[in-house]
Amino acid sequence: MANQEIDHAFTARSKTGASFEPTYAGALSFMRRKYTK
Repeated sequence: MANQEIDHAFTARSKTGASFEPTYAGALSFMRRKYTK
């Protein structure tokens, strides 16, 4: 099972610091994909 806290834009425990987050996932990843219905 995948880690549930993959998107640190919403689940970060601290406002500062470094953490690993895949570049293909996250709050803004949907903006890089073509939108279709």
